[in-house]
Amino acid sequence: SYVYATNGATTNTYCTDVAGWHHFYIGDQVIWSCQGDFSGAPAGFPVVTIWDNGAYYQQTQGPSTPANCSIGLDPGEERFEMERSWNLDFGGGTLNAPYNVRFYYQPAERTAIENAAIAWMATYPACSYSYKYATPLGFYWFKNTGSNYTAPDYDGLQIPGTIGSTVNAINYAQMSGITSFSGGSGAVILVPLALLPVQLGAYNATCNDDLQEVSVEWTTLMENNASHFVIERNTDGLEWSVIGEVQATGNSNSPVYYSFKDYSVRQNETVYYRVKQYDVDGSNDDFGVVSAECLSDQTGFSINPNPAGMLVAIELYGDISNENTYFTFTDLNGKVIKLIDYNTDNGKLINVNLDDLAPGCYLIQMVTDNQTVQMERLIKQ
Repeated sequence: SYVYATNGATTNTYCTDVAGWHHFYIGDQVIWSCQGDFSGAPAGFPVVTIWDNGAYYQQTQGPSTPANCSIGLDPGEERFEMERSWNLDFGGGTLNAPYNVRFYYQPAERTAIENAAIAWMATYPACSYSYKYATPLGFYWFKNTGSNYTAPDYDGLQIPGTIGSTVNAINYAQMSGITSFSGGSGAVILVPLALLPVQLGAYNATCNDDLQEVSVEWTTLMENNASHFVIERNTDGLEWSVIGEVQATGNSNSPVYYSFKDYSVRQNETVYYRVKQYDVDGSNDDFGVVSAECLSDQTGFSINPNPAGMLVAIELYGDISNENTYFTFTDLNGKVIKLIDYNTDNGKLINVNLDDLAPGCYLIQMVTDNQTVQMERLIKQ
């Protein structure tokens, strides 16, 4: 009889039928079958082994996690492999290819990883996952070459497989045209949507009245082969001029903070800036426009970006009281989630980490001398 073998079942005993199929068995139970020429195998070989982990394997390739797709970080591939795998040790003998293999597995073992991949895509829509290989539900059979197979490998030499059933209703996949051993399994791999070379966090321009300067500041959450940043200025709403360049870190999976000082615009009430990011291959991306209210005496603040991911910047303008100004983050139920005291020593740009806030809508309130000066709505993604 044919069976779904238990974990670690191994044997070098086989019988051969009239069609040239070698059926490897333990007692009266066949655990694996192969069709082809075994005459080159040394004494005691081939040896077949079936492994069953009891549950499917799963791996997030990284460098980040799927939960961070919403803030632009790359989780890499999401990999699923069947719990059951096979291995054939030819003992270093001479192969006379090709070979055909019948791998006995339970249909639920394949369905488990197909369903797990579907559920994963639904759980993390921000990753925009797709199947790495264009097969039904992304499933494929694969094997390794060279050393004995140790699960999980998740990918390797892909081989075609057809579905069949034995006389006693045991399901198998028949894989054809194998020219090397030792073993493999079935898998599904998900690939996230290709991310931009640089993921932008906070991005602001702020006037510093004491130092007679404007500080253009931005944060990258992730960089991949970034080269440099070009800073441009506009004072009349018409023409842009390049005023500086800042080298990029290049490759990073954690926040990197950048700034550029402009000392030439104090006579202008409103100044506009934009930052362009260049890759090592020469391609570029425009971060958009930010402005600085240099001569304004109105007290208030702005927030950027909005919606926000992991970081948000609060930009202040006007005459701000050092001792009696603070900011509250309140949820829609009126509960204060976060409170930030203002200190003029830190200038007029406050970078706020939002890791402790759940995705949703919040109200940011600026309070000076127990009076609400301004209130803005923030969306946390």
